[in-house]
Amino acid sequence: MNELQEIKEIIYKIRKLLEYELHPPLGSLVRFSDIITSQSIVEDDLKKLIFDSLPTLSQRAMGAKKEILGLILILESFLERETEDNFSNSLIMNNLYFLKEKLFKPLIIITNEFFSFSGSLSGITQLLKSEDISNAEKQDIENLLIDILPSITQRSIWFKDELWKLRTFLHNLFEKYDISMTIEPLQNSETPPWHLLLLADPNRSKVQKYLEQGKTYLARLDNEVVGVYVLLPLNDTEIELMNIAIAESEQGKGLGKQLIINAIQEAKNLKYQKLKVGTGNSSISEIAFYQKCGFQLHSLDKGFFLRNYPEAIFENGIQCVDMIRFELDL
Repeated sequence: MNELQEIKEIIYKIRKLLEYELHPPLGSLVRFSDIITSQSIVEDDLKKLIFDSLPTLSQRAMGAKKEILGLILILESFLERETEDNFSNSLIMNNLYFLKEKLFKPLIIITNEFFSFSGSLSGITQLLKSEDISNAEKQDIENLLIDILPSITQRSIWFKDELWKLRTFLHNLFEKYDISMTIEPLQNSETPPWHLLLLADPNRSKVQKYLEQGKTYLARLDNEVVGVYVLLPLNDTEIELMNIAIAESEQGKGLGKQLIINAIQEAKNLKYQKLKVGTGNSSISEIAFYQKCGFQLHSLDKGFFLRNYPEAIFENGIQCVDMIRFELDL
């Protein structure tokens, strides 16, 4: 079984557990909580435990169910766009930041919550089955508890095991593809990475001009500069991403997405309201990339590259003639 099939199977199991297995016993637990807290029962140690624990368990269980289902729906819809051929490159490498921040970190918290939940249910179930409870006490609560809690315990532990499988699987994928990149402003003592800047814009004089007027950021892997972007203020409310590039040896690993995310956050930190970016009509990948990052098409500057670049530029077998401009509201 390959990676895509494995993760899809795990997600399918978790969805079924949430929708068909876990929901009924959690509903029973909520109803029991309402009943038990409304009765006038002598508060010995056992019943005090029930009073203190079950309402909280009910709330935690239903809250965790809602959160996990939301996370699974996000990942499931994300996977619908993937195929077996591009799973590793597209899903993991190009969306590593998304998966870590939006899925994996919350999943760790929720998994730990269910560990505590399952353990509490197991403890209550064992207490209720113990011989220390009188027959009269058992008669009062066994219909509400003995039949319900063991089922809840069993199913919550089963669900916990499935969550652990998904958590472990994602962890292994992150370990396999993990890339730790730092992004910091270019210092006055540092030389701009021309080999990267000219990948995105071959007009050195134009690059030199916006380097002087804008702010440059460097991306490093193991202290080696592998990426760059430049932000140029246009007015008090708008700033433009003038240049963004990743070393050819590091392309296809999701670093460009991390640069864009960083540029967006930096523009927000600088209190700008709109971020703009432009790319050539021949830059097919970049046109799709910016739109995936949330940018919207704003305008077309016809003949821009013919007016501003003395030598013809070709990409993907297409001459670069027009500038396609995008913008993002911050």
